[in-house]
Amino acid sequence: MIKQTKLSLCIRLLSTLFVVLNVYIILVNIIHIGQVNSEIVRTLILIFLVATVIAIIYIPKTFIMRIVNYIKNYKWIQISAIVLLFACGFILRFWFLQFEFVAVFDPFIENATSLFQSGEFYHAYYIGMFPFYYSYIVLLTAMFKIMGSGLLAIILLNTFFDLIASCLMGWLIYQLKQSPKWAYLSACLWWICPVNIAFCVLALPIIIVNAAILLILIISYNMYRKINILWRTIGLSALLALSLAFLDAFRPISIIAVIAIVLYHVLLLIRTGKFKLVLNSLISIAIILMLSRVIGYGWQQVVNNSTGLPTNEYKSGWNIYVGANYDSHGRYNEDDDGYLGKLITEFDRDYSEVFRRLQKEGIERYMELELENIAILLINKSFQLAGDNVNMVDSLAAYYPSLNGILYDLIRVSGGICWFIILSLSLYFIYKRRKYELPDFIIFINILIFGYFFSFLLVEVRSRYFVVLLPMFFILAMLGLMKSLRPEYNQGFEVGGKDG
Repeated sequence: MIKQTKLSLCIRLLSTLFVVLNVYIILVNIIHIGQVNSEIVRTLILIFLVATVIAIIYIPKTFIMRIVNYIKNYKWIQISAIVLLFACGFILRFWFLQFEFVAVFDPFIENATSLFQSGEFYHAYYIGMFPFYYSYIVLLTAMFKIMGSGLLAIILLNTFFDLIASCLMGWLIYQLKQSPKWAYLSACLWWICPVNIAFCVLALPIIIVNAAILLILIISYNMYRKINILWRTIGLSALLALSLAFLDAFRPISIIAVIAIVLYHVLLLIRTGKFKLVLNSLISIAIILMLSRVIGYGWQQVVNNSTGLPTNEYKSGWNIYVGANYDSHGRYNEDDDGYLGKLITEFDRDYSEVFRRLQKEGIERYMELELENIAILLINKSFQLAGDNVNMVDSLAAYYPSLNGILYDLIRVSGGICWFIILSLSLYFIYKRRKYELPDFIIFINILIFGYFFSFLLVEVRSRYFVVLLPMFFILAMLGLMKSLRPEYNQGFEVGGKDG
């Protein structure tokens, strides 16, 4: 009984901390949205905010439900809406083809183009330092062979994986709530999300990473739902290990997901205390750890053989070193870059040794800072991480120099407003269920969000890292929207048996 009470307090504390984090991120986003140069765009933001407040206060929920019920009664409206939304998503992505596309020192495009034209890497040393670049370069090269090298191939590759991510999002929402209509709506809204559209037109693996995270969430949910069935647990654990290895091939962040999985296993065991679940959990954890490691090692050998170079085994070394730089607020800077070049020469391109040294000195940098300075550094980095995702057009502007003026600000604000809506709905959902004390699947999502957000504070700050949190926040936002329109929906998503 004491254990259950402590567990309940732990779950409620986690939910409260999530509410605090969510409010902080929303406030930071509002500040960044307001930092636009165009008076027209500022006016549009003000109109949007006023209209939102008026809609919340004055439009009765019965009126909204009447419209929803009307749409539900006519299938042709639903099908037309789905087709229209997906068509808009395609049009917005390929709309960028009209702009001048410039790739200045882009390791993905330059290596893929060289591999496509001559069969050799242009910057093999770059893959030696960051071996997870290899996977996207290979996929991009394959697309170049089909479509020719150019922007169209990049957009098609990312659009293909975003289409998969949309289907995965719809599938997960369906499994959580057994509602086909909400599943279709979730898939459509993910597809037209401005953040996803923006990253579909950039030569970056963000879209593939988010698709992998959604796949991991789906497999995890199905595994936890009936973890008492051993053969099912073994099979899904193997699939989960494969998905984690796939994620690691594009971005080395699967360790956070593994930690979240282990922590959630512990929460389930504390809750049930059943020996059979203890055994199944231990088998599951063993399979996930060992199989993902074996697959990862095998892929590393493939990268080594393709580049002809021993790849770096300390992938986070550079990011930790730069992230601990108090003077640069944890951002990329020329001094650290110069030091990296010096170490590469000193260790004769032994990248594992170079990055091991950087990791060691990065940790020492943190330890040499006073507690007050560490707090200031982490606050500054959190402000950049949570707010700079609004500036996704900074990445766009580097590739599309003709994006400027009002168009630039409109794209920037669309991303900010998108995040504002998603975060607000996720906050509403978690706040409404703050008294829920069982470790259900939503708690697993919360653990993932905390894990990724705070791990990103320790490394080099890049706004695109925050986009990794989009799948988790989007799921909570859809459940929040569902809860606001249909309060009778259950708030718990039970695991270890039939979900509620």
